[in-house]
Amino acid sequence: MAAPVLVFTHIHKCSGSSLRKMLFKLLGKDLHPQQVHIPQVTCARNDNLPMLEARGAPLPSGIRLLADHSPFGVYDSRVLAAGEIFRVTLLREPVERLASFLGFGIALNLFPDSLLGDRPDIASISEENFATLCRFFADQTGYLAWFDAGERDPNRAMENLLRYDVVARHDELDRFCRLFNRRNPFGAAFREGDILHANRSPRVFHLTSSQAEIARQELRAEYTIWEAPEVQAAMGRP
Repeated sequence: MAAPVLVFTHIHKCSGSSLRKMLFKLLGKDLHPQQVHIPQVTCARNDNLPMLEARGAPLPSGIRLLADHSPFGVYDSRVLAAGEIFRVTLLREPVERLASFLGFGIALNLFPDSLLGDRPDIASISEENFATLCRFFADQTGYLAWFDAGERDPNRAMENLLRYDVVARHDELDRFCRLFNRRNPFGAAFREGDILHANRSPRVFHLTSSQAEIARQELRAEYTIWEAPEVQAAMGRP
């Protein structure tokens, strides 16, 4: 029987940089380097599979530990080694994740100039532009994009998310580790002290009350998934 394969779907601003390093320390060092694909750990920061494909670079193959910004299922048949797939991911409350992503996006010039101009002051932009920013966020990195990249169907995205073997909140890495230790097929276990906090977000913006309300309206599809009882149960919430 083929050895199992680990896939970590790293959603932006969900403590993924920490978990990438934790997974490499736990499992990656026992694998051949060509079987591990973790940007910023085993390859360049911009070597996430979607970015490799976008610039026409060859994709890796025979991967047994994949931890990058790859949507559910898109690259499985092309890059993964044979074996049962053990999937894990971390989620974050949508408006909180948006606020963190704004600082990240400004630092990397991800947003159209028409929205921010040369003064990236989120507090002073118009409500119309802020709503557009929210839609940009949802289109680029919303939960529908991660869990049903092709059709962006909320029901299918929910079904795919619930197929993950471990789902936890971004700020509950200790709980993630406990679940991983109980469920993983690798015979590996995180120990006390293995949890890292490697997030280097340049800034988390504090949204005004009106911006938070606009964000909740524009991110309705995000909340359909986040607030679903099945998803909350998977994260250990009542």
